[in-house]
Amino acid sequence: MLDGVTWLFLALVLAAPCTSEPTTTVHHRGRSIRVPEDYPSIAEALAASGPNDRILIGSGTYHERLELPDHDIMLISTDGPEVTMLDGGSNSLRPPLHFRHPTHGVLRMGPYAGHVTIQGLTIQHGWSNEGGGLRVAGGSVTAKNCHFKRCDSTFGGGVCVLGGRAELQHCTLVDCGATFGGGVAAITGSVYLANTTIERCVAQASGGGTWCDNGGTLNATDCTWRHCHASQAGGLGIQGRVCLEKCSVQHCRSDGYGGGLQLTAAASGALRSVKFGENQAAKGGGIAVAAGADLTGEHVVITACSADQGGGLSTLGGSTFHHLTIRACNANEIGGAIALGRAHPQANLDITHSTLEHNHAQYGAAIYGDPTGALTLINAVLAHNHAEAQGGGVHLHGVDCTLKDVHFTDNRSANTTDVFFRDGRLFLNNVTRVGPVFGIQAFSLDGPNLEVRLGTPASRH
Repeated sequence: MLDGVTWLFLALVLAAPCTSEPTTTVHHRGRSIRVPEDYPSIAEALAASGPNDRILIGSGTYHERLELPDHDIMLISTDGPEVTMLDGGSNSLRPPLHFRHPTHGVLRMGPYAGHVTIQGLTIQHGWSNEGGGLRVAGGSVTAKNCHFKRCDSTFGGGVCVLGGRAELQHCTLVDCGATFGGGVAAITGSVYLANTTIERCVAQASGGGTWCDNGGTLNATDCTWRHCHASQAGGLGIQGRVCLEKCSVQHCRSDGYGGGLQLTAAASGALRSVKFGENQAAKGGGIAVAAGADLTGEHVVITACSADQGGGLSTLGGSTFHHLTIRACNANEIGGAIALGRAHPQANLDITHSTLEHNHAQYGAAIYGDPTGALTLINAVLAHNHAEAQGGGVHLHGVDCTLKDVHFTDNRSANTTDVFFRDGRLFLNNVTRVGPVFGIQAFSLDGPNLEVRLGTPASRH
């Protein structure tokens, strides 16, 4: 059961904005330099620029790889990204076999960079060890209305942040690839995404769309990840901190954990009004939370995701949700909606105001835990879930569990229709059911270490 201090902390986390305010508009105080009118190339214009200058880039394809200066500068296309391209010259999503000089992608910011504004450009065909399209090692950059296409890297196919801050507004990252972070990687420093789409990006290791290392922070508002793929974490792979608000993760796929989102050990995350749909993984089709990680969520919807274990959510760490909907998810083995970590006493799941409906699994169509830590389910509806073998609603073994104001409606199972509970501690308060009984019984409570209490539990301790 959540105590008052925990609820206060959760309220503060969920009330805090996921992203900072957009970067203040940079006012142009320097010269305007035109390419190709004043200089034939962008590199020559940059070499001639001073602090606060603005480089206006005409339409065309510029085959250049640019080192940005250590002063404030603006790169702005005059005709928009559809007709203004910076081309790094790499036409495949693989590192070049031979090059005379070390490559650094299309755009590169050093550790002493100032503030850079990039607007209305397509950045394409770049390859680098860090940031095939844009590498940020210091300073800050704001990219507005830019397209990153077919860029590749070891870290961050489109964008890699090694320090400082990168903010992408109304941008797209498409068909980019990396070992970590097919679209974007934050190793250290911060990445802020607003109204940005990451699509068809691939990572060989983790984070098909986005990857965040231990020292990195990712904040995103009104963003979309779709059709991304990785060995782990099809959409987003987080080892540091992530905060998503009004975002969507759709049709992403992981060969291991987290089709939509994976939080590894020591990671932390906050989700507000985030939708996961039709994502796939071996464990955690929508979301996977590792032991030692912490995730809070409010108004999270997971729909039509699938996995072997935990079709919607697989959690071995600490997860807290307020207003959670998991619908039409499927697990080939356990936990159609939720799989609560097997043999992980750190697994702690608290959910208030939830709807788990039309989910399917062999065991535990809505929730499965065997054996694990603690589950608190308050104000929940579990309806029309179907378990082929056991636990049309929940299948729990060795769990410290509280069910309060929980309503089971028309669930199905070959053996136990609604609740299968063995051993562990079970607190029941206002638990009801409607619908036919399938199999042997609606509720099965047994085991030599079973402890059941009715009414309002005073404490778990």
